[in-house]
Amino acid sequence: MKRLLLTLPMALFLTGCFTASQPREAREWTVEFDRASLSGRRQPRFGVCRVLQTAVRAPYDSKPIAVLRADGSMAFDPYNRFSAAPAALLGAAALDALNACGDFEAVLDSVSSVRSDVDLEMTATRLVLDCTEAGARRAKVELTLSMLERREFVKTVNASGEAFADDGNYTKAFSAAFSAAVSDCIRRL
Repeated sequence: MKRLLLTLPMALFLTGCFTASQPREAREWTVEFDRASLSGRRQPRFGVCRVLQTAVRAPYDSKPIAVLRADGSMAFDPYNRFSAAPAALLGAAALDALNACGDFEAVLDSVSSVRSDVDLEMTATRLVLDCTEAGARRAKVELTLSMLERREFVKTVNASGEAFADDGNYTKAFSAAFSAAVSDCIRRL
């Protein structure tokens, strides 16, 4: 019993319970639309638009940020995470982008019961922090935007965007990459 009482404090010290270093806390990042990526508001080209769905393709659909390594392997950063599911973040940012562009009379979320003239489906085919080059980190976003009219396929456009993330501000980098990609998709519709 005496031996147990003597070894318990030593075991606690060795496991780090009394050390000064604390485990690193995870940081949460978001993705927002940057209005500066659009070149001015235009006259509406389309009627009322509904964003039916926003999806993020696997393996990029997780909260921990996907990191592409120099050897081509993928890792997920336990210390840098998206603040919500990537599809939810990109869906909100897409609504902001579509509202800001002026190409639509109105933009509706998928839950609205209002009838729409056109529907859009957006898929992020890539949402990754590219660390393949030594000393450089870039946020990369690739999007596919499909337009439907009365549930009939009209058109699909693809675009990509990237931004340096060397300063460690992943909100700024992913927002700039997303904004470039979604703005390019909107222009191509």
